[in-house]
Amino acid sequence: MNVLIYSLLLLFLGQPKQKEITVIFSGQQSKLVKYELQLIKELIDFYADEHNERIKIKYKGVKDDNSIYGLLEQGNPDQTLVINRLAVTSQKMASYDFSEPYFYNYYLLSSRKDFIFNPNAGKVKVGLLRSGRYKQIAKSIDKSFIKETVEYAKVDQAIDDLKARRIDLFLTDYVDLMNNDLKIAQSIDSRVEKLAIMFKKGSALKVSLDEALQAFKQTAQYEKLVKKHFGKYAGTALSSNVIPR
Repeated sequence: MNVLIYSLLLLFLGQPKQKEITVIFSGQQSKLVKYELQLIKELIDFYADEHNERIKIKYKGVKDDNSIYGLLEQGNPDQTLVINRLAVTSQKMASYDFSEPYFYNYYLLSSRKDFIFNPNAGKVKVGLLRSGRYKQIAKSIDKSFIKETVEYAKVDQAIDDLKARRIDLFLTDYVDLMNNDLKIAQSIDSRVEKLAIMFKKGSALKVSLDEALQAFKQTAQYEKLVKKHFGKYAGTALSSNVIPR
């Protein structure tokens, strides 16, 4: 009996202690969210296997994107992260740390799958979101083929009008293109957002997962993951040098 107890004690002591990592993510259902959740799970599992650690993932979905900052601030800096379509900006980098990019988000003119866009064949109606960013991007588009622009408060409203043929093109980004099964009509080459995992400043978790992400990207498992979610567009979504066509 003593031998059995001693053996079990050795087995217990030899097991790595379980850590817990809190993953804050978007509660909305979209193709990008599905990729983000599978990526972070496989990345953390990869890191745990490489370092012989036991890690439990605790998920916190949010409906209001503004709440992610408060949740991150409340969490342990070495056990909490956010993966939620966050673009790296100089303003955010002043307050938070970011991983290397896991997705490159391009701006473009999108259309229905059955719409054949020819800039020389006649003028079209173009929809865009009512925000300073999209208005600024619109200035760089050739106006020779635009008959009228229509502004929208929400993406869903523009998508409804696009599918109902009330507008011909929609100025949007690569994420919304994928989420709504649209077609690229024309790229805007100079515009790209880098999406990355966000951490509190000085997070040791950021350093660990950055190293793991670099190694994970070299595996067949990662290649399979990317092809599953992005198919023929995988090269575009994961590179800052491949403009979507």
